[in-house]
Amino acid sequence: MKRRSFILFVSCFAMVLLLCLTLMDTPVDRIAHSHNCRFWGIVYAEKDQLVRNTINNHLDSLRALGTFHDDGWGVAYYVETDNGLPLPVVERGEPEALLDPRFSRAQDHVIDQAHQGAIAHIRNASSGPQSGIPDPHPFSRYSAYRTFHMFFAHNGTMDTDILLSLIKKTNPLYLDLNPPDYAPEYLDSDLYALFLLEIIDMNSGKSIEECIRIAITAIDSAFSVGSAQCNFVMFDGTNLYAVNFARSPADALTLYLYAPLGRSQFWAVASEPLDDQQQCWIAVPNSTLVVLKPNTTPRFYDVLIDRDRTLENHGFNIIYPNPGTAPVTISFTLPEQYAVNRTFYLRIFNSAGQHVRTLHTNPTNRSNPNSVIWHGLDDQGRHVPNGAYYCCLSLGDSVYTKKVIYVR
Repeated sequence: MKRRSFILFVSCFAMVLLLCLTLMDTPVDRIAHSHNCRFWGIVYAEKDQLVRNTINNHLDSLRALGTFHDDGWGVAYYVETDNGLPLPVVERGEPEALLDPRFSRAQDHVIDQAHQGAIAHIRNASSGPQSGIPDPHPFSRYSAYRTFHMFFAHNGTMDTDILLSLIKKTNPLYLDLNPPDYAPEYLDSDLYALFLLEIIDMNSGKSIEECIRIAITAIDSAFSVGSAQCNFVMFDGTNLYAVNFARSPADALTLYLYAPLGRSQFWAVASEPLDDQQQCWIAVPNSTLVVLKPNTTPRFYDVLIDRDRTLENHGFNIIYPNPGTAPVTISFTLPEQYAVNRTFYLRIFNSAGQHVRTLHTNPTNRSNPNSVIWHGLDDQGRHVPNGAYYCCLSLGDSVYTKKVIYVR
């Protein structure tokens, strides 16, 4: 009996030691508790060794975070069938990812079988069924009125009553055609995915990114009182979509774009950096939609349509390339009351609000007197890191701001 107890003690001690070593290998800044859940996504053209290594490293880190998000895990990807059509696959489990050997098998499946990309999620329940079920993320849904399928994973908390009212207001019959996976104990992420798909269905002539912006603008209006954390990642087999949006800055979560230096064959997103390649992770500002496709420059949009229109009506009319590498051309249109042959100063700030560079226009430039060129340098001539920057133009008592994403 004593020998058996001793063996049991040693086994338990070894498991605790292994867990501690795993967490020690995880950078401290990744172990934060502000997120209810965590997600990750990747899209690629070809699965070369770098892509395989990136998938493996990122999912290893996501698995380690399961210690603090212990309500299960989910992984979703497509496999290519004999007829060339993508087949959606979802694997999920109820134990936390770090303690579930099935997560490691799903990780291997993504590395070996996934076609063009994948998304993953670990859960800390905040609404709906709280425990005892596998992670319901990622959600897998087909459009009713257009050729479209999506995997969807959400990070945040939203009021289910407001989401239900939005779905019914847009189309009273939509829930009959697409019932929620969880009812009557509704899950906010389930309803969020349904509302987004409803907007995609009801606006079949618009692009997916336009539909996302329509949906979140409607959510922003409906949640005029109360918080709404709308961060998500979505994959349709070709494009990877990610949103960072919270109505209140106090409720804002984080989203990061993984942009490998010197490459565009693949992109990844995550709730937070999942490896130590800090120069590759770009913080995505609040109220931003990112659309990623291999071998294509990332596209960034303000998720609120009205706010984007307000920007267009004021100072800036072009920042090119955006996003992109230096040199970046920043042009603006002046109100009639401002003289043409006058120097204007443009200040650039990083996402933390710190001043980076002051530029000024050249009135003698006849082709474009109201423009400046930024070479990605600060006032000391040093290259700035990848990230989001804000160009601020002061005209009298007004300050006009435009966001630029800089990738070295």
